[in-house]
Amino acid sequence: QPLSVRNKHGTWGQGDVCNMWYTTGRPPSVPHTPNIEFIKLQGKANHYVNNNFKYALEIPPEGGTITISNPFDEPRMLYLTYMTTSPPAMAFPTMKVMLGDTPGVVILPVNDLNQPGEQYAKTIAIGLIPPGLTTVGFEAQDFGTEKNFLLAGFGLFGNVENIPIEHHLETESALLDTTNGDNTTTTEA
Repeated sequence: QPLSVRNKHGTWGQGDVCNMWYTTGRPPSVPHTPNIEFIKLQGKANHYVNNNFKYALEIPPEGGTITISNPFDEPRMLYLTYMTTSPPAMAFPTMKVMLGDTPGVVILPVNDLNQPGEQYAKTIAIGLIPPGLTTVGFEAQDFGTEKNFLLAGFGLFGNVENIPIEHHLETESALLDTTNGDNTTTTEA
């Protein structure tokens, strides 16, 4: 399909919310524990024309929480977007995700793109969240990995019949920026 058709904004039918700070540089508007930091990732310069950077919330090994608001009158499926690597490297820790007091899923942050050492964003369904505020907890299941868990965004979708349970956000690599200490960049649309 032509790019203009693929990028058309719309809804999945019953209303949705998408909060993706991965490409915007805008710090997420979700409350989170103080130990979670907004950081800048560095992509390969030839991959990005207008914006050479990607962004994520870095969740430390001790874990933390974010609070997500479901503004709809009905439950919505929560999808999380996070960074992954290809086997055999395990750069990011396996992460247990809880929805309030209810265990959600365990995320294994690997992909099947056969690009060892490269980092790619991946999106997965976590579980249904009710209307109102839901605390989403993160707990590392293994320690000593090269990097902390990186959360790049989330979505809430009502009609999930045509949405895959898991998919790759993009096929371009994003690497951590180690050139300077500037952890945040804010841009206005």
